[in-house]
Formats: sequence, C-alpha cells, structure tokens
Amino acid sequence: AGWLFSLAKISEETLRQLLCQDMSGMEVFAYDTDGNYYTYNHPTDVRYMRESVEQMTADQDKWSALCEWAGSVPERVVLQNPGLTPVKRTNTNLDIILARIAYAGDVKYTISTTAHGPMEPADVDPAPYLNRLVNGVTFQYAYDEEEPDGEYVVLDLPGEGVRYDFFLAEGKENYVREVHGEDYSILYKAVFEDGNSKASAIMNEWYEALVKKSGK
Repeated sequence: AGWLFSLAKISEETLRQLLCQDMSGMEVFAYDTDGNYYTYNHPTDVRYMRESVEQMTADQDKWSALCEWAGSVPERVVLQNPGLTPVKRTNTNLDIILARIAYAGDVKYTISTTAHGPMEPADVDPAPYLNRLVNGVTFQYAYDEEEPDGEYVVLDLPGEGVRYDFFLAEGKENYVREVHGEDYSILYKAVFEDGNSKASAIMNEWYEALVKKSGK
C-alpha cells in the first residue's frame, strides 16, 4: 500500500522558503488571486509490486491507467477552478541559488565580466534583476547541446564551490553553464514566459549597476 499524490495550498512566503532548497517530490502548478500557491506532491520512489508475477501482469494496465490519471490531476484542477492560474517552476541547482540570493540572503557572491572584473553586491538592490530570473522563467537542462563560445557574465559563489556563466553571444543569451572546479559542468537553457527576456542581458544590467555604484 502507498500513496500516489497529495495537493497542498501554501503561502507565497512558504513558497519562497521551499524554493531555496531541494523540492524533489513537490511541483508548484498554480496560484490564486489571494497570492496562494498550489503544489502537487508525490513520492519520489514508487514501485509497482503484487503478490506474484501473474498478478503484476494482470494488473499492469490498471496501474498504468492509475498513474496516468494521477499525473493529469494538476491540469484538471486548474481547468475546474477558474480562479487558478497555471504556473511552472523548475528546481535546478541554479534555481535554488537564485532563490537563496533573492529570499534567504545567505549566499556570498560576485558578478564579473572581462570589462571590470568581479564586483561585490555593494548597496545595489538585487530585487529588480532577481525577480526577472526567478519568476516567469524555467531553467531546462541542455544536455544534448554544445556549449556556446564567446564571453559571458559570471555569477561566482566561492563559498558554494560553483559559478554560473551567462553567455552573451547573439542567439545564445539564454544559455547558462554551471561549473564545478575544472572537471564538471552542466548546461542550462532559460525559457521565459514572455518569449523575449534574455538571462545574460539581465545579469549584465545587474553588473553594470554594480559598476556604476562602485564609481569605476
């Protein structure tokens, strides 16, 4: 016996806390006009077991249909409740880091380009930039794509042992490389709901604001 899923309504403040950590088994799928968010919660390790191989074979179609039904619940909840707006969020390492900078304030970081070198946060409010990088955007793994060439804006987190390179090349502005040491990297592609925003452009705006504040 076990459970397939549950639904929960959480506040925006609770959501912000959750976004700062691994959310395996929890997916945000909608929000309402009161600022509440709705999550679809499911076990991360489900095994189909019956008393015998014969019973497993006999019930396989029922199990498949049940899983398909369970997976369709978030979409059906939104369709049946006009007051809900669908939303999609990812929970990659990059999402978590950006959320921690935005909401937890527990991350030390610098932003740099080849123009002026590393810049610390100083007194520049990061909210205008982070809001565009944590809302209305998903970061998808780009395993099968080649890493772009050219320059990039670097978000470096020395205490975390990781940096993120936001590529500036035309047509590649939404690619971000996560780098651990010299041997391991992950490539992401940012997908914005508005279809126009560019991740590296936002980072570059942030960087230029830091440069201006520093007087360089």
